[in-house]
Amino acid sequence: MASFYMGGVTGMGMAPLAAFLSDTGNIVRGFDDTPDPEVASYLAKHGVEIEPPEGDLRAYDAVVISTALKRRMGEFVEAGAKSVQFRGQCWAQIC
Repeated sequence: MASFYMGGVTGMGMAPLAAFLSDTGNIVRGFDDTPDPEVASYLAKHGVEIEPPEGDLRAYDAVVISTALKRRMGEFVEAGAKSVQFRGQCWAQIC
């Protein structure tokens, strides 16, 4: 079991990944600047917690972000992320 913090978690590409990771026994939390209420409800049913952006990311094994957040990668590194991956990189590791 691993812990993931996901940026842009209610996005079209991120939500299925978050649900899959949670459904396979991982701890998944994340944020979205403009969360979609329907997707947020879907994620809640899959055990994914959506919360305001974390200030300290050291507790998570990995931070996964959508490519829309690429320009903000430095924020995640400064917040102590051990690993910052793009969505596709995370899927590639799973497969």
